[in-house]
Amino acid sequence: MTQFYHKPVLLQEAVAHLISGPGVYIDATLGGGGHSFQILKRLEETGQLASSLLIGIDKDKAAIQAAFERLKGFGKHVLLVEAGFAELETVVRSAQFDGAPVGRIKGVLFDLGVSSHQIDRAERGFSFQKQGPLDMRMSVSAILSAREVINEYDEADLARVFFEYGEERHSRHIAKKIVEERRRKPIETTGELAEVIRKYTPGRNPVDQTKTLARVFQAVRIEVNGELAELSAALKKSYEMLESGGRIVVISYHSLEDRVVKTFFKENSEDDWGPKGVPLTEPLRRATMKLVTKKPLLPSEEETADNTRARSAKMRVAEKV
Repeated sequence: MTQFYHKPVLLQEAVAHLISGPGVYIDATLGGGGHSFQILKRLEETGQLASSLLIGIDKDKAAIQAAFERLKGFGKHVLLVEAGFAELETVVRSAQFDGAPVGRIKGVLFDLGVSSHQIDRAERGFSFQKQGPLDMRMSVSAILSAREVINEYDEADLARVFFEYGEERHSRHIAKKIVEERRRKPIETTGELAEVIRKYTPGRNPVDQTKTLARVFQAVRIEVNGELAELSAALKKSYEMLESGGRIVVISYHSLEDRVVKTFFKENSEDDWGPKGVPLTEPLRRATMKLVTKKPLLPSEEETADNTRARSAKMRVAEKV
């Protein structure tokens, strides 16, 4: 089996909220197939697998290969595609089950962020704790990498990336120092970038340095992979493809992702009464979703103790009406 490991977060909670009957389910962030395996297993145990299909997608070829080995026992009820989740519509339109187009979707699961496997592979360049090339591409076939962002973006664009995607308050200062350092020598590795950030983090407190490192690396990763724009597009397409009663389940790991999800669910789960002060007898648009979770579900203390990655996880669920 391909060596790909990733411990799924909020596994039982996600599957319980996702499945509402037989149909087509999408695991939009396949990873090693942990959530997908549990979805298929639950469908099988409840006698619903015969008329169900799980479509798993991921940008990472290694994830697809590992998930295939894990899920191949479910035969025709699994379709795995190497793609980004913004390509959901294309994937679904081209998919078939028992010789017929799949039609509407019963549920979509997003487990956002970077897998444990990707973080732990130094050559992927995601972690400031491991020496590796500045890469950070979810798909190794993508053109833009962290090296181009750090060495070719101008100072203003770097500051924007650090502030918008990392919420880093020292974004301008760090961007300025990175530009100064790269004039002497290109910044080629995660270790070199981390050293520049440590060197110029105001205060130089080790705890502050670590937090700044995490924010800057997150920001560069989001920029490289276009994560927030892709998430927004994928949520919209997922909603359009859902059947009535179908659900979207999203597990996010930082405030920017969660804000995108929360805003999308809120906008679609409330009636639109137009501008304030304009009297209307009926809303301009009726709510087309309902919130299944009024507040995000959080992992248990037991789960966070067993899996540190789960500490920042939040799960939101909405249903199409």
